[in-house]
Amino acid sequence: MSRNTFIIRNDIDRKEVSRLVAMLPRGAHVEIQQNRRTLEQNAKMWAMARDISDQVPWTMIDGNGDKKMVKLPPEDWKFMFLDAQRGNLRLVSNLDGTGVVSLPRSSRRQTVAEMADMITDMERFGAEHGVKFKDSSDSSQADADRTDAPGGSRGPQPSEPSGASY
Repeated sequence: MSRNTFIIRNDIDRKEVSRLVAMLPRGAHVEIQQNRRTLEQNAKMWAMARDISDQVPWTMIDGNGDKKMVKLPPEDWKFMFLDAQRGNLRLVSNLDGTGVVSLPRSSRRQTVAEMADMITDMERFGAEHGVKFKDSSDSSQADADRTDAPGGSRGPQPSEPSGASY
């Protein structure tokens, strides 16, 4: 068996996967993962990020340390909420060693529960900043062009029940 994916839908599936795992040789790699975020959650997150982007100016600090209020694009808001959710920054030295770069995060591998938490954080933030959220089913071509937005070039996102990959 080189690589298989199994979706656990009932106890029979669970027993079959257990039987196959018991037959694997030592050194075999087994990966168990939870449900990935759904396309509906992703669409809602992008709609909310657009609404926040349109309605909330944010403080930016330039290379000289000067602060100014700017409108951040939806992608930046997504990164800010992802960073807040994971609780740690990913900062690395820039190439010439004169500063730092914050490495962006992807929502592609988030579980359904992680994305639900992020959406809740976005709702809370929006309420605190007077954001009026539109219907998350609204979509724009700009979102379709993003690689991890609905319809983006990474293809369909998994939304199946928990599964195991071998």
